[in-house]
Amino acid sequence: MARMRTARWLDLIGYAALVFVLLVVIVTQDSQRRQAVEAKEAATAEVQVLRSQQECAALLQAQYDSALLAWLVALSSGSGGVEVARVDAQLAMQQWLDARERCAG
Repeated sequence: MARMRTARWLDLIGYAALVFVLLVVIVTQDSQRRQAVEAKEAATAEVQVLRSQQECAALLQAQYDSALLAWLVALSSGSGGVEVARVDAQLAMQQWLDARERCAG
């Protein structure tokens, strides 16, 4: 009789230990899944930042090219179009400076 009770207690302890191990495995897997989701979100955010920087660099290059072209036109303009070309060049330069400021901040 005592052996049966001991065997039942050992069985019960064994089942409890098995349930505990299964709970630990489930919690560990859930934690790993959450870490994977967080890593994916972080990678997505990094890609968005890199895309934004790339777009900003392209915008800056385009604005710079436009300003440079406007200044070249202003320098090579004849006497009649000098003032208009100078104003265009200053406007293009200001647009480039604004774009640079937006990309820096």
